[in-house]
Amino acid sequence: MTIHALNLVLEHLAPLVDQAKIPGIAVGLLDHDRHWVFGLGRVAEPGSSVPDGRTLFEIGSISKVYTGVLLAEMVDRGEVELDEPVADLLPDGISVPARSDKPITLRQLASHRSGLPRIPGNLPVWNFRDPYDNYTIQNLYDFLGRHPLRRDPGEKAEYSNLGMGLLGHALACRAGISYEDLIAERIARPLGMVDTVRTLDPARRNRLAAPFDDKGKPASNWELRSLAGAGGLRSTVNDQLHFLAAALEPDETTPLGRAFKQSRQPQGKFEGRDSQIGLAWILMPDGSILHNGRTGGYTAFLGLQPASKTALVVLTNASTDHLDPACLTLLKALATPA
Repeated sequence: MTIHALNLVLEHLAPLVDQAKIPGIAVGLLDHDRHWVFGLGRVAEPGSSVPDGRTLFEIGSISKVYTGVLLAEMVDRGEVELDEPVADLLPDGISVPARSDKPITLRQLASHRSGLPRIPGNLPVWNFRDPYDNYTIQNLYDFLGRHPLRRDPGEKAEYSNLGMGLLGHALACRAGISYEDLIAERIARPLGMVDTVRTLDPARRNRLAAPFDDKGKPASNWELRSLAGAGGLRSTVNDQLHFLAAALEPDETTPLGRAFKQSRQPQGKFEGRDSQIGLAWILMPDGSILHNGRTGGYTAFLGLQPASKTALVVLTNASTDHLDPACLTLLKALATPA
């Protein structure tokens, strides 16, 4: 598969670099128990090194998949219930909106069916370079306490960064540790993932690819603290291959393995789309399971094809609309026998 896979990567992704749509791309491919890593372009200014398996990127909303798996893992351990109201996990006195006497549940948050908007209405709009930087837990609580739901929880799916960020925070509250530490304890360390973090130490920051916007100009890093469960993680292709391997063939003898399997189960449909939603995963009609991510200077793609036991991760240092179409086509081509 090596030459075939490389040719497919070059066919579908190299033009994005050659046409200056994306400065740098790191690619990881998984085929049964074999994997390959490819790099294209550059990690920073012209003439800088090519991205590799240890280059760090912001993975944006792929963090939501981690939050969904974390929820399923805590359900398997008996620490929470899928249909438990999120208010039960938060500190005493924190008000969470409800409608028609229906509370927002953890399942609804993980499947974007909570009725909460995409972003909180009190998110500072002036800081376009890093919009979540100054958004605090108290800001989150203030918004929840005064926001009226426009529809009943569970009525329909509406993609919500706010909802997934709230879920990550609530799970951390129940566990009694930070979201970042919970991800490390329950997912990253068990899978041997050494670089999937929210906070970068100096050594990791030196391996972080420089961010660029959709016009190729230098951009800023995003700091999602209170809403980290929606998009705050950074990672590498090497780590994502560990994650994909665990998701592709879950080890059902462990809580984490059972959580990966549970997270892939459909919870409902997105309105007006053919796809379904699992616990954060997007479930496509052709059987592929995926999620993308995007921040102000990065775009990422994660996808697996359980039937063919193939998977793909693509991490880039540009905020762009061009990545998803290429990755969807590439994932399908990788799952097709040469």
